[in-house]
Amino acid sequence: MKASSPGGPGAARSAPGGVGAATVISPAPGTKTPGGPAPLPPADSKSLPAGTALGPFKIIDKLGAGGMGEVYRALDTRLGRKVALKVLPKELLGNPEGLARFALEARSASALNHPNIVTIFEVGRADTSPYLAMELIDGWTLRQLLDEGPLPVKKAL
Repeated sequence: MKASSPGGPGAARSAPGGVGAATVISPAPGTKTPGGPAPLPPADSKSLPAGTALGPFKIIDKLGAGGMGEVYRALDTRLGRKVALKVLPKELLGNPEGLARFALEARSASALNHPNIVTIFEVGRADTSPYLAMELIDGWTLRQLLDEGPLPVKKAL
């Protein structure tokens, strides 16, 4: 598997907002990972089903969820590329504080430029759903790596 960031093999990159599926770490080439990453939990009934169109994006599958959003693997139908699409949970759509926090996260994240932080491609709204489209990085979540055991200090840094 190739490295997940310009920082080199085994480097980590994270998305803003702390959603569990957003931090990914790919092993250095030739590194053996016993059993591979732990599977993600199944999508719940509140999730957007595969094939759902959200603006110009088509949902492929769910990557994870946290307090400020659900993250999906999606296809940008305009450019033909896969993206990570963070969507505000439905229960926060009517919450002005939740909407303001999501907007602040989008503005803050788009102002950052660092090899270990994903690139924000677009901030938008489809129907009533605000979304944040960002770079999709293949790899394992930090949670999946920790499930395999403690990380060596050098790899954690």
